[in-house]
Amino acid sequence: MTELPQMWELSALVQMEEKADAAEHMRTAILVEQASVALADRLRGATGWAASLRCVDGVAVTGSVELATADSVVLADGRQRLLVPLAAIAAATVSEIPPALPARGAERASARTVLRDLVDRGITLVITGGVEAAGVLVAVGSDHLALAADGRITMIPMAAVVRVGWRRDRELSPGPPD
Repeated sequence: MTELPQMWELSALVQMEEKADAAEHMRTAILVEQASVALADRLRGATGWAASLRCVDGVAVTGSVELATADSVVLADGRQRLLVPLAAIAAATVSEIPPALPARGAERASARTVLRDLVDRGITLVITGGVEAAGVLVAVGSDHLALAADGRITMIPMAAVVRVGWRRDRELSPGPPD
């Protein structure tokens, strides 16, 4: 014959069930919140951290995260700077998962905003297919940039840009967001 559980036993069982339900609810809420975090927000949280970005052309670039805009990240390595569009990042590696931070100020800018600050300066860039080009950035349009080299102007769609490099001789001062 089986004994009926005592009232205190039933109460303990109910409390255990409620705690398990609350823990599962919290776990689900955390997973849903993490699913809404964008890569730009994670990289923004890694500002100042060492990072390695594996680009879609297979090349890994390293430096400390200097700026993460809505659609790009700028890495600093000494005086050298690299802008990498988020669409050109195959993988980003940092020491630990960074906090997600919302955009503020210059971070609300875009790759185009950062590039406009480089007009009339020498840059190097890599485009889809691993093609490298160097010259003076003469214009940044809504969906392309124009590079002057050897007496000619080459217009490059932004979608083809894998990374842009330049030497810093002044601080980035992106204008208003696009």
